[in-house]
Amino acid sequence: MIEKEKVYEQTNAGSYVYDFMHNNIEYSIDATSHEEYLARYVNDSKYFPNAVMKKVLTEDRNPHLCLFALKEIKPNEEIVYFYGVDGLTLHAAELERKQEQIKESKVNDIFLII
Repeated sequence: MIEKEKVYEQTNAGSYVYDFMHNNIEYSIDATSHEEYLARYVNDSKYFPNAVMKKVLTEDRNPHLCLFALKEIKPNEEIVYFYGVDGLTLHAAELERKQEQIKESKVNDIFLII
């Protein structure tokens, strides 16, 4: 699949390829075609995921990736899960937001105690 990803990169098409391993075999899911695959609209969130990706095996032992909600997802709410890749640029901004929420919750806890 790496060859296809290189083509996407060269043509600025964006790459929406998800690679995973099962029984020492590498599988790739290519959701680059926006006409066919809605999975390309599921985004990454390390600190605020509302879904989780799990590998599910069918009766014939073929692997499938499935998204499961971690909480109720409202209509028009973006579906996000942690891709499992640390150090992405967007994680720094998310971490700041998470830390701000923690500070705010501690302030609220202090007011509740008094």
